[in-house]
Amino acid sequence: MGQDFLACKLGDKLRTLTINNVEKREVTLKEDKGTAERVVLLTTEKDRDRDFELSDVYVKDYKGFRIQGLWFSFVEGRIPPTSALGKVLHHYKVDTLNELIGMDVMAYPDKNNYLVLVACDPKHLNT
Repeated sequence: MGQDFLACKLGDKLRTLTINNVEKREVTLKEDKGTAERVVLLTTEKDRDRDFELSDVYVKDYKGFRIQGLWFSFVEGRIPPTSALGKVLHHYKVDTLNELIGMDVMAYPDKNNYLVLVACDPKHLNT
């Protein structure tokens, strides 16, 4: 038992989380630009029983792989497919936010070590 610590391997930054609920929250924007609605995923990390709130997502777009906020918007009564939220629905192969509840998703830390939802191929994220 004394040498078990010598065999410990480096952990993976990519984590599996289960979505427990999805909320929409009103956020006050900077510089007196009013308010906007942001989607927040309430999650629990598998096997650790730790809760996290995710409101940003790693996506791939014309600028490459980057982090975007999960801002809520409608165009003709639908979530735009090019929005960050639309990319999340597409990546996890669901049509509605309600379908995300109960799903396992991937999260990866940003430069400040906050977990961010992953909606792209995770092998392109900095490891």
